[in-house]
Amino acid sequence: MANIAWLIETLIPIIILIPLSALLLFASTKLFKTKDQRYLTALKMSAVVYLIFLVLGAVLAFIPNFIFYLTYVFIARFIVLGVIAWLLVKRWYDLDVKQSLFVFGVWYLGDIVLNWILNYAYNI
Repeated sequence: MANIAWLIETLIPIIILIPLSALLLFASTKLFKTKDQRYLTALKMSAVVYLIFLVLGAVLAFIPNFIFYLTYVFIARFIVLGVIAWLLVKRWYDLDVKQSLFVFGVWYLGDIVLNWILNYAYNI
């Protein structure tokens, strides 16, 4: 029963978030006029980032006294995921540092807002 609850609480929101996050990345690439402005590329990128998000969460869940370090782990996960996502944007879209930071920044901030909205709607 606990596995089903985990599935519902974790995977279903991520299944909803991946295409929406990809739409944000797609819009960000359009906004900053990158060479590759395809939704499929953004969808793959978003799926990889959310897969990394799940793996980081699983790895960090095995830290002893996880509850006591929850705030620090959450911040570390947010920073590590952000750096990895930025590096992926830079590499996949073949951008210089400045342009990749703009594309990543708009996408990541939009994704944070999207996550907050979905979490709020999901917890009502």
